[in-house]
This record gives sequence, C-alpha cells and structure tokens, in this order.
Amino acid sequence: MPLSLEQVDALKKAKLILEEARIFDIPSISVNPELQQLQHIFNLHIDPLSHSFSLLLNYYPPPARLFTEEKWQHSKNKTTRQSYASALIEHPIGAIVEYPESGSQPKYSVAHHFHINPKNFIHPKENIQYSLGDVHGSHENVTCYLLCDIHTKEPVSCKQLKTHCKSYFSEYFFQ
Repeated sequence: MPLSLEQVDALKKAKLILEEARIFDIPSISVNPELQQLQHIFNLHIDPLSHSFSLLLNYYPPPARLFTEEKWQHSKNKTTRQSYASALIEHPIGAIVEYPESGSQPKYSVAHHFHINPKNFIHPKENIQYSLGDVHGSHENVTCYLLCDIHTKEPVSCKQLKTHCKSYFSEYFFQ
C-alpha cells in the first residue's frame, strides 16, 4: 500500500532534519550501512515522480461524511450566511478530484475541503478536474463558516467564487 500524502510529507521533514544534522555526509554514511539503507528508503518514498505524482493521479476521495443532527442544530454545517452543506469531504494537499461528489438529491450538497500549503498556494478550483461552465460570479468579504482561523477558531472572511460545471451542479470556492 502506498504512503499517504501526509506520510510522505512527514518523511520529507524527517529527511530534512537529518540532512541539516549532516547525518548523510559522505564520511558518516560510507562506514554505516544502516544510514545508507535509511537514505535509500527516503529516496525511494520521496521521489516526486515515482510516488507523490502517481499517488495524486490515483487519488480516490473518501465518501462524504454527513453532518450530524447536533452539528445541524448548532449550524456547524453552515457554509455562508445563507447556505448549508449536508456533508463534507476533506482532501489532502495536492489531491486532484476528477468527479467531485455533489449530492444526489435536491437540497443535498457536499462541501469539499481542500487542504492547502500556504507556502505554495494553489487555488482549490485547480484541484478539480472537471469542465467548468461559463456561469461565474464572485463576492468579496464573504464569511465562510467552514473555514476557521487556527488561533481564534472564528470563521474567516473570504472571496467567494461561484461557477457551474458543464453538468448539473454548482461549485463554490473560497479564497
């Protein structure tokens, strides 16, 4: 089973720490077969072409998690001042979703939460491989209740981009 994106990120961080400590310098590694093996493992699992890229290409999102009745009662499924989601799917950094789950019934909607790398920001709309239609709109300073400040836990103000796919459902993106 391939490593998850989070596991690959953890390996990258561990490798960086070991490199900064000069563990893999030539004199150390040449006399220590365990260090050679460790370096080989890092290189095997971190190579972006052999692992991460193929993992992203083969990404299958988890099923949507329905919001509980308690979350409905406390409006924890509120997306904007006027909108609510019925279910939520969380996607790891860099995940590409080919056919985003959208809901199978009227008034049933699925929110997709794409984790981002703030040091290498890619707009979440780029994570969906789907033909976008021509209907677009945007609003500045929209409060997004599903995205919260990590320090205050308060909802954040976003730019809302509204677009329709060439099929039957709408997509909203918050930046």
